[in-house]
Amino acid sequence: MSSPNIITFKCPPGMNADDSVTVDKLTITLNQKVKKGQLLAILSSGNYEVEITAESDGIITELLIEEDQILHRNDIMWKIKTINIAN
Repeated sequence: MSSPNIITFKCPPGMNADDSVTVDKLTITLNQKVKKGQLLAILSSGNYEVEITAESDGIITELLIEEDQILHRNDIMWKIKTINIAN
């Protein structure tokens, strides 16, 4: 049994002085199955928007953020337990 991957968002350089972003939209819920490439969240900072997608198939085992929350570099957003999802 594998342990969940910890998905950590790192703010790209230059988005703003304090490397913060706001969670504009969450498209996932706890215990939801997700597929690689699926949209998980939309974050914004100033005039920039960033779409965060799943890096692998899995299940959201922990959801540590909510809409309108401000995040900073290295804040953990969620944990995904990787699995194989049949088409």
